[in-house]
Amino acid sequence: MLFISLERPQEFFPHWTKISRTLRYIHLRLVRLKSSPTEIARGFAAGTFTGMMPLFGVQTIFAIALATLLKGNPFAAALTTWVSNPLTFVPLYMLNFRVGQRLLGTHDSRLSLNLGMSIAELSQRSFDCLITLTVGSIATGLPLAIASYFIGRQLAHKWQRDRRSQRQSAQLQF
Repeated sequence: MLFISLERPQEFFPHWTKISRTLRYIHLRLVRLKSSPTEIARGFAAGTFTGMMPLFGVQTIFAIALATLLKGNPFAAALTTWVSNPLTFVPLYMLNFRVGQRLLGTHDSRLSLNLGMSIAELSQRSFDCLITLTVGSIATGLPLAIASYFIGRQLAHKWQRDRRSQRQSAQLQF
């Protein structure tokens, strides 16, 4: 049967229950954060900025450290590093690399590798590539971090306002 019923996605996706439960847990953790909206927003910004950087494998550690330095929420920072995940990091880093090339004026150079290259040449080209990627990552990461700060602040205000009204209505029922 080629028709997919959206009423029971667990039939088509066997791990749907586990995935949806995990997403619900993360959502509840975000909604129930005790930090101020500004602290949550700082965490969002730190995580988004760090998620754009080429810090393969240690983005979360750097995001938590940056959030702590900025007096932001570390959980929000760790969560938003997933802006670059296994599905998005290739297009993100390609975009960051192209932006870095434009900013550094190196878009004409080719990254060609041949077997006759010395270790020094290979190291220099790798370093140039990393510098280009880092410059592009900073250039794209800063505006996204600023945007995520304001979006995160608005979301945190809404979550806390909704949670307060739910508590008040629950108290009135008793």
